[in-house]
Amino acid sequence: MKRKRFLESIFALAMMTMFFMMPSKVHAASSGFSVQPMTSQLQRDKSESYFDVIVKPNQSTNLRVKLVNHTKQAVKIKVAIHPGQTNNNGIVDYSGLQKKDRTLRYDLARYLKGPKKVTVPANSTQVYTAKLTMPKNQLPGLMAGGLTFSPENYTTSTTKNAKLSITNRFSYGIAVITRNRNRTWQPQLKIGQAKVTQQQAKNTLAVPMQNVKATFLNQLKVSVTATNKRTHKVYKRTSDAMQMAPNSHFDYQVKLPTNVAAGHYRVKTTAYYVKDAAGKYTDSKGTHYKYRGTRQSNVTVTAKQSRDLQKKARQARGGTPWFVYAIIALVVVLLAIIGTLVALLLRKKSKK
Repeated sequence: MKRKRFLESIFALAMMTMFFMMPSKVHAASSGFSVQPMTSQLQRDKSESYFDVIVKPNQSTNLRVKLVNHTKQAVKIKVAIHPGQTNNNGIVDYSGLQKKDRTLRYDLARYLKGPKKVTVPANSTQVYTAKLTMPKNQLPGLMAGGLTFSPENYTTSTTKNAKLSITNRFSYGIAVITRNRNRTWQPQLKIGQAKVTQQQAKNTLAVPMQNVKATFLNQLKVSVTATNKRTHKVYKRTSDAMQMAPNSHFDYQVKLPTNVAAGHYRVKTTAYYVKDAAGKYTDSKGTHYKYRGTRQSNVTVTAKQSRDLQKKARQARGGTPWFVYAIIALVVVLLAIIGTLVALLLRKKSKK
């Protein structure tokens, strides 16, 4: 009976150990303030919830944003200004985390200036003002960017009995678009040479997309098909409803397996953009577009490159999680204890 109770205690201890190894889910608090753009007299469309102003060359105007503090204590807010860019999901982004495109001649961050920090007293409203001064020369299209407001101090909250803490960073972005004339411009897409890369421990086939004009590129649909000439394995992806910022770029990515096969890949890319009922280009679903771009690339993955990609993927993921080894070690210890106890019991029985 004593041995039986001992085995039950060991099993219970093992289950408790496994339980505390599992990550706990937590939640975070909100930012405590809100932002609201104040309509400019030079606003192109006063119904829009962002700034789209028409300002002549070498002239200035103020852009004002209402900051509302909903808390019982003062809130310190950091303000950043970045040009519009396009992230790898085909979404316009104002975080400034990407490398600027080489075709960007007029960076909004150079012409829009305002305080980098502001303090809003408790339960009050304050107006933030940024001054926009246009270049002396006539713009070839749009200047686009964004004002980003984020709290200087971030809060953390956890669930009851949580073993982990997660800090959430809240920010609010307001797009800023400016032009010299009330008109639109035509975009132009360039498709680059495909390449095999690794993003977040995942192998991908990246096809560079570049909007070389100073205007937004809208309703972008991209379809990529990559075929391994040796194994005839096909990888494909199609996405639509994407948008690109003026003079920006991004990599359209097609997922590849961890053990990507060596060989020569033929990559065919087709891109449609700007929907138009009278457009002369039609996709497989019968949707008409004003523009279309195509490119065929050849990509070679050597045996060494294939091995390196697999190795880097394992390293980026940190190898096998530590708790897996801990569980295996615990199971081995338990089996050894059980085996020893069984052997002792059998030996005692044989003596009797």
